[in-house]
Amino acid sequence: MLLALALLSSALAVPGDQDDDGYPAGADCDDARAQAHPGARELRNGLDDDCDGVDETDDADGDGLEVVLERGLGTDPDREDTDGDGLGDGAEVSRHGTDPLAADSDGDGLSDGDELRERTDPWSRDTDGDGLSDADELRERTDPTERDTDRGDVWDGAEVARGTDPREWWDDDSSGRDDEDRDGVPDDSERGLGTDARDEDSDDDGLSDGDESRAGHDPTSTDTDGDGVSDGEEAGLGTDPLHPDTDGDGVSDGDELARGADPTETDTDGDGLLDGWEELAGTDPTANDTDGDGLSDGDEWWTLGTDPTVADTDGDGLPDGDEGGAGTDPLDRDTDDGGALDGAEQDAGADPLDPADDVEVLPDAVIGVGGFGGSGLRCDAAPGGHSGGGWVALLLGLRSLGLRTAGVRSSRPAPASRTRRSR
Repeated sequence: MLLALALLSSALAVPGDQDDDGYPAGADCDDARAQAHPGARELRNGLDDDCDGVDETDDADGDGLEVVLERGLGTDPDREDTDGDGLGDGAEVSRHGTDPLAADSDGDGLSDGDELRERTDPWSRDTDGDGLSDADELRERTDPTERDTDRGDVWDGAEVARGTDPREWWDDDSSGRDDEDRDGVPDDSERGLGTDARDEDSDDDGLSDGDESRAGHDPTSTDTDGDGVSDGEEAGLGTDPLHPDTDGDGVSDGDELARGADPTETDTDGDGLLDGWEELAGTDPTANDTDGDGLSDGDEWWTLGTDPTVADTDGDGLPDGDEGGAGTDPLDRDTDDGGALDGAEQDAGADPLDPADDVEVLPDAVIGVGGFGGSGLRCDAAPGGHSGGGWVALLLGLRSLGLRTAGVRSSRPAPASRTRRSR
């Protein structure tokens, strides 16, 4: 059986792979770092981790967003303004809250850049709520930020619907100024908006038609921005009823609430990993250390390259957080390449950074093949009834064929007097 394991290990071994990441030196851009190999996750370390010739933590196009963030957003890392609306991708994401992939975030016929120049709301089709879209107001030469441009007591939308001039006060017919439902919207303007002149809250979202029109909401839709949260609920939560992702972290307000995250905070748990990235990583946006290994999700994802959902990424018996204190590599099961897993060495009081003492731990370990976790052979007795040098020689011979030890100890107790050697 040992021979079969040895042959299997030899077949599975990757020749010339010094960092044990599964890629030989010829295919690995940095064979001294297990974090670096084709397809690896890019870390914020100023290095090329995925071997594509690019450091994704650079800002290639100067728009204020790192390449790795642009790839997550779907924007072009080589183009400052992906959607061509006159606003840089970084400004859209971090300053204006607009969609960097859509030139016209609210679909009113004006680009986001034009809306900012006109001082209209790029997330509201009708900024002043008068029944005319922002683009229509510019065509009519009315003020898209003023409901009654000519101050004649009839809203611009109602005037256009009637055929009167919304820029001339003298032709305003005040007979339509009655407000039967007392919602702050004249009856003739309600007809222009498509709301019910006898119902102060036409869409039953908890906000009056008047309040919604003044805020630029759609008074005929319970959820203006379509994020799964009604306009009335958004008003109570402090989120933006005009923006499906209030905090701009890549997750809609409705989805954040469903996961228990804060839709007004980009990083709910403060772990350095934005809520949107937590969804990508499969981590919990409400817990800064999802796997409980003592390391924050952000440090694991961006700095160390470990798995923030697995407490012991390399399966060596040491949690990722403990590897830092021991000086071992959380991505290498056998940091010193001496044959014994880091966890087995630590438990036996040996030094996981010193390959010379691994032979003293090996008889108490299980022989494991490659990365086959905790399966293996118990070593309560040496093969053929022998012990000592013969057993060590056998293990060293297997080691030369590529076999690795797994972190399961023998039933024999480790020497009580053994202490870990200093480095």
